[in-house]
Amino acid sequence: MAREKNLVLVVDLDGTLLRSDMLFESFWSAFGLDWRSPFLSVAALTGGRASLKRHLAVASAVEAATLPYDPKVIAFVQEWRASGGRTALVTASDRDFAEAIASHVGIFDEVHGSDGKLNLEGEHKGQFLEEWFGSKGFAYKSQLSSASPFTAQDTAEGSNQYTKDKAQHRCPTALQYESRRPCNRIVI
Repeated sequence: MAREKNLVLVVDLDGTLLRSDMLFESFWSAFGLDWRSPFLSVAALTGGRASLKRHLAVASAVEAATLPYDPKVIAFVQEWRASGGRTALVTASDRDFAEAIASHVGIFDEVHGSDGKLNLEGEHKGQFLEEWFGSKGFAYKSQLSSASPFTAQDTAEGSNQYTKDKAQHRCPTALQYESRRPCNRIVI
């Protein structure tokens, strides 16, 4: 399965490994713990999205074991590792959540996420991936979303030649993954 043993399989969290979004999960968890949470979240957002995500990571009580994982993605990552490939969880969600989730599922060799200052999303994620893994050192598995540094549409067919070229330069192996949109769960 690992097309080249030197490729690292990079997996996104929200909507890919999880059938949810940690921003929603943490917001509703924080709100359940403190009714002032929406107001505190707005205040945290003045520092940017990464600041909001860090605030919610601290203010919430999300347990990795209770999250809705996608078993197909987990199986894919397990097969990749079984064939000798390395794996990384790289997400725009807060790094604390990413580390807890990676520890729970036990299938990632490394973990990277937003840190309260840098929101590891979109172009920032693309730059990070290229700098950390090299321009041709990783395969990327993600849902189709604007948060991705490139989409399956861009890398597979590409309606925009500039975006297609940029995506193919950054990630020669983009693995298409279309899933249902992340579900929004409310746990009472």
